[in-house]
Amino acid sequence: MRRRVVAPAGVAGLVAALALVMTSPVADAATLAKAGWWWRLNDPTLPVPPPPPPTVPEGGLMVAGSPDGATAVAALSFELDEGEASPILTLTTVSETGGETAIMAACVTGSFWNAASAGRWNEKPSAACEEGSVTGVRAADGSAWSFALAPLVSEGLVDVVLVAGTLPDVPSGAPDGSTFEVVFEAPTAGSLATGAGTDEGGTAPIDAPDFAAPGGEAPSPPPIGDSFTPPAIGGDLSLPAPADGFTPALPESDQGLTATAPVAQQQNPPLAAEPLAERDTKDARSLAAVVLVVGGAAALWASQRSTSSPGRLGRFATPGAAPEGILSAPGGLGRFARPRTGPVPRL
Repeated sequence: MRRRVVAPAGVAGLVAALALVMTSPVADAATLAKAGWWWRLNDPTLPVPPPPPPTVPEGGLMVAGSPDGATAVAALSFELDEGEASPILTLTTVSETGGETAIMAACVTGSFWNAASAGRWNEKPSAACEEGSVTGVRAADGSAWSFALAPLVSEGLVDVVLVAGTLPDVPSGAPDGSTFEVVFEAPTAGSLATGAGTDEGGTAPIDAPDFAAPGGEAPSPPPIGDSFTPPAIGGDLSLPAPADGFTPALPESDQGLTATAPVAQQQNPPLAAEPLAERDTKDARSLAAVVLVVGGAAALWASQRSTSSPGRLGRFATPGAAPEGILSAPGGLGRFARPRTGPVPRL
């Protein structure tokens, strides 16, 4: 049974992750295994996939949502180097619509997936947000989005899906999907910054500065020398109060873990194969009986044909049917058969 991970408590968890970036060296210590995005307009029932939006660059990603649910999701898979932990994913924005009010999170992927660009909607990975999710935070100028993925690390693997969420305080039955469209540049290994550590599914112990509550003035981080560079997310921590839990704007059939989930594969041993001797062989026995019946009928028909006169050999085809002095075998076949008279020719 795998250990369930829960997202950091909104802004407090994100602040701690940002403090880690500010107080420790940052290095590109991960390998980007694959990335992709899937588009709801690319319906599998269409004979020809629609052309992808021209705003998405080659290798880029798109995440979008509408009142009736997510319309585009993206996924990324990273492999951390040994001794690296506390990854923070930062994606550079190419274009956005409604990004200021967008609700977006990174969730544990619930199924296996292959890299795609504007892939078919039915081939997207499921989102196992109940297993673990972290809220994305938009830079003040909208130039980037960051995700503190430490709670989603599993045995050195970061495999997440970026998906639109639902709006809080919406009347029951009313459309509640967060409406936006954000296009990102093509991710690279450098998109995931990590710090040294051995923690699994959490951040390393740090002395985080005493950040003020959202909306207040945050004190400056402790000096680290001339090499310090503020994180791409910026210093604006005036964020809306997070909900208790993130709910993806997806139907239930597209949520949760499946048998092909990368995390589930690592945590759970494969199911034991059913012994061959215990399998149900009812269909095999039925097929064997049919073959035996058909074979027996064919043998019976063949034996009857061998003891009877073929109709096409004429009236003298049956041995002993020819008169004396006439050959018992006819000359010719079928309706051309004629009796032969006279003595048997000498050889």
